[in-house]
Amino acid sequence: MNDLLKYVFGQVEAKRLSLDAALTILKSARQQGSLDSVAVQAAAPAHAKGEVETLLLRPTWQEAQLPAAEPVSYGAHWVVLCEVGGDAGAALKAALPQARCLHLSAEGADLSTRYGGYAAQLLAYLQAMFSEKPSGWVRVQLVVPASGEGALLAGL
Repeated sequence: MNDLLKYVFGQVEAKRLSLDAALTILKSARQQGSLDSVAVQAAAPAHAKGEVETLLLRPTWQEAQLPAAEPVSYGAHWVVLCEVGGDAGAALKAALPQARCLHLSAEGADLSTRYGGYAAQLLAYLQAMFSEKPSGWVRVQLVVPASGEGALLAGL
């Protein structure tokens, strides 16, 4: 057993064998009952012995149709608007009549101040939402600007 360990870890130290490969060899040798270094050399992968290997398999892509997803019914649907124009809110309310639309508002000239205010309001909304204990799944969608400084609010 000591010869086996010396050989395998010598190969690891010489960087001819990875630690994972060494562990695999040790496990294999223990299962086969062959603990001498000759058996370990035979069990070592070809790349560990410095030989060239031929890849016999290659990954291939096969297109397949996804199974049809079952529609999900939500117990509640909330849309939270953050720094989007008033027209967007009205359009969302018209397009999603079952959703509850909320507007986040914060004072401050710089984004970091507003971000903190928005985060606190959003947390309060989420806590209120879950205190109502809605039945079923709850969908919450946060709408932020797609570009400019407001796009950073996607981190909320």
